[in-house]
Amino acid sequence: MINGKKVMVVMPAYHAEQTLEATYRALPHDVVDHVLLVDDASSDNTVAVAKSLGIDVITHARNRGYGANQKTCYRAALDKGADIIVMVHPDYQYEPRLATAMAAMIESEVYDLVIGSRILGGKARQSGMPWWKYVANRALTAFENLMLGAKLSEYHSGYRAYSADLLQNIPFENNSDDFIFDNQLLAQAIVAGFPVGEISVPTKYFPEASSINLPRSIKYGFGVLGTACLGFLARTKLTKPNLFPTLSKNSKTTLEVTDQRPTKITQQLKTKNGHNKDQINVPSFLIIGAQKSGTSWLHHTLRQHPSIYLPKDKDWEPDFLKPDDFQKFLQRFSQRRSRQISGDACAAWFWTERGADPATGQHRNVADDIANTLGQGIKLIVLLRNPVQRAISAYLHHLKHKTLSPDTSIIDADSNLGIITLSQYGFHLENWLKCYSADNILLLPSPAEANPEDIFSQAINFLGVPPTPESVEDTKKVIMPGMQKLQLSDGVWVPEESLESSKRFANRETKTQTINDKKFVRIISQDEIDAIQRHLELDTRKFLNLVKKYKKMHPAFSGWL
Repeated sequence: MINGKKVMVVMPAYHAEQTLEATYRALPHDVVDHVLLVDDASSDNTVAVAKSLGIDVITHARNRGYGANQKTCYRAALDKGADIIVMVHPDYQYEPRLATAMAAMIESEVYDLVIGSRILGGKARQSGMPWWKYVANRALTAFENLMLGAKLSEYHSGYRAYSADLLQNIPFENNSDDFIFDNQLLAQAIVAGFPVGEISVPTKYFPEASSINLPRSIKYGFGVLGTACLGFLARTKLTKPNLFPTLSKNSKTTLEVTDQRPTKITQQLKTKNGHNKDQINVPSFLIIGAQKSGTSWLHHTLRQHPSIYLPKDKDWEPDFLKPDDFQKFLQRFSQRRSRQISGDACAAWFWTERGADPATGQHRNVADDIANTLGQGIKLIVLLRNPVQRAISAYLHHLKHKTLSPDTSIIDADSNLGIITLSQYGFHLENWLKCYSADNILLLPSPAEANPEDIFSQAINFLGVPPTPESVEDTKKVIMPGMQKLQLSDGVWVPEESLESSKRFANRETKTQTINDKKFVRIISQDEIDAIQRHLELDTRKFLNLVKKYKKMHPAFSGWL
């Protein structure tokens, strides 16, 4: 801490196990209040080394790129209340001890961004910088200075310090997830009028130090040229590139909500005359599933509590990374009263994997999307039911609502609707735990398998609101809508009249019987139930091991195997 300002070091890491400890021990810990490492899916022991040193760690489930890593770093730093954020690469290439000087330059309020320059000292080549990198550095820097109207010694150092004020007001979430992110952020700061300072930093070049190869360097170089040209157009007001929204150091609120991500949105925006706009409502908790496990019941009962605001309708599933969807999502909480906490519910959110994104070819992970937009401080409530029974109930739900034909077996239905896949609780919980602390996740059994009053009591305690007589009374109204069924020794039977008559079993053999003068059809055989049980067994064991590890075991879970 410097003069009451919290200093946080962030480390974007990828395969840094050999150099991380030396970098960490060289940091000025008398000044640095918190160290955070974001690991971009390293295959080595980077995370293990970081945890052994007591470093706070966030891991990406997949490799997302250097820019995406920094985005996670800065969001987390802002969420943790940092005033000064210093980015230190864990490869020990830059001198960590100079973090004090860089942070002090930010604390002085003379600068909002400080670059650790390899060029100022005049010894970049002597330190081992390859000649072709040096030449490219000088040429690109000269071009950028010309285009952006600045006089910096270089734009390409990875050693930087930022004020929270800058990161809260520059829309860095719109930037590239690749190496050009650094350059874009610096150009945005210059065009916006944030003062930039420099300090001479000695560097070391050795095999373990991270570096991009020649082809990626060429790609980076063209990216720099493009960024500089866009910056020139924005600076001269010839046009308004998306990378450079209208923003200035003295007028930071002309950004629209759609240009920002929630870590930015949760900050109070200031108008040009200095008055505060109303703080935008962002939920403090989510009920994320699982489907057919009691989310409708919990949503209904929590809505009755005077200290909790939940939208009347649930299960709307926005694409959090689309600005229009995200703005609509925020509007769901516009009616929240000042003393209420707000949340939302969607039973499908617990299902993390959603297939490949057509635009990128990468698999989307809902846990990643929510963590990267709403931040990692929100609380998550998960209701879970016996995984086999949940799958059966989900299958009957789709039959009832005619989203499935009775001619489609429960096994075949999984490929399209994920009916069985969603019951792989271990897989999905593991993905959520990669994005959120276990302390932020409450696992509860379905009210069909445990005392509803106990479940509700745990939920409101987790949310930090007091019980009320009305809300406790309402817990007795368990909502478990679904198709009538009989589960007998040879399978699951439903009334024939409940099935859509035009699509009954054209290509599927089944059995019928009359019970109490009503004709029933066997819709799921015992062999299919046994197959589902075998399919889910290993994952259920994984889930039980996870809940034991994180001390979240509930007696209802133990009977699932």
